[in-house]
Amino acid sequence: MDYKANNSYFDLTSRLLSYIYVPLLAAGAIFIILNFALDNMFFLSMGIMLFLGGFVIAVFDSGRRTKDSEIKRSVREEVAKMPDKMERKMEEMKKHPREISKYSFYSYDFSSTEGVKAKRGNDKTVRSSRVSYTSILFATENREQRLLIYRNIFSIIDNTYTETLDDIYYEDLQEVSIEEKSTSFLLSGEKEPTKIIFTVMHIKTKSGIDISFPVKNDATTDGIVQDINRMIARKAENNEL
Repeated sequence: MDYKANNSYFDLTSRLLSYIYVPLLAAGAIFIILNFALDNMFFLSMGIMLFLGGFVIAVFDSGRRTKDSEIKRSVREEVAKMPDKMERKMEEMKKHPREISKYSFYSYDFSSTEGVKAKRGNDKTVRSSRVSYTSILFATENREQRLLIYRNIFSIIDNTYTETLDDIYYEDLQEVSIEEKSTSFLLSGEKEPTKIIFTVMHIKTKSGIDISFPVKNDATTDGIVQDINRMIARKAENNEL
């Protein structure tokens, strides 16, 4: 991952060159128009030179800025490594479950502003320099049903990350819910903080494990929550029998 390029995306880049190429492009266009009005080749030649000069500087200026697409590619490339990282983490913790079903999702993480940069892209998407990846594994091991939750919160501007794997028995599950949260974030290049609204899944257990992680507010997420809560209800009913 190119941390330097990613940092440049979130940091303010000097607009000095724009004060050069914008007037050149405008002057070139004016001279070209004057050529058509006055039929004078001098204006055409001058207009073409000015316009081409402005165009070259504009292309150079655009090339030195990290684009939205490059940030998206960096995130996708890192996320593609996560299944292998999860496997290594399970091996490290000597977990060898039989997978029943798995759901994975990721999003820009705004749960904390400390050490995090954020920016509104040209496509209007607000991105943060920290990304949260979560994989929920419904599995069995030694005939016991359990929920394995792998989380990897990583930075795209440096090599810092946090990695956890929680192994929760179905009997220990207490409640799963979807919550909407908000935070105030001063985005790069903006003068006033922006209110960022995001969705988290919250999992509580009887033994005190309390996990929250960003998710998409969609039908898939709703389905996961409903499935887990149905399992909790069934376990509670069986214990009462």
